[in-house]
Amino acid sequence: QANNVQWLKALIWADHHERFERMNAAIKLAQQSELDYHTANTTQDFDAIVAQIPQEEALCIFHTHVLYQFSQDARLEFWNWLDELGQKRDFYYLGVEGFKPWREKFKTKDTPVVLTTYKNGNKTEKLMAITTGHADCIEWK
Repeated sequence: QANNVQWLKALIWADHHERFERMNAAIKLAQQSELDYHTANTTQDFDAIVAQIPQEEALCIFHTHVLYQFSQDARLEFWNWLDELGQKRDFYYLGVEGFKPWREKFKTKDTPVVLTTYKNGNKTEKLMAITTGHADCIEWK
């Protein structure tokens, strides 16, 4: 876990002192939380993790500024996997992405924060907020 904290802090520009303060506060909250966090790199990894989570527990899959690093095919594979999973169980998917396809889809020049809910096999998307790339400003929708 210490390596993850160091990696997260390394992503912050050295002169962004306020972001370091926010990151330190967020890390402290996460360390005090009883939530069980998992990481995955492939849809197969996600399958293995999700299989261990009882159906009656709330499942939330989230990411921030990661899909822009995927190829278009890998993004489609991930989104298709979410849709397939949504036919089997209820869950929440929260994505924060500033890459062009999402900005265009949600008609914004900044970063959309989107909550997708899968319930009883139905999928609904809701634009929750628009934020700048470093979340200096959030406009709730």
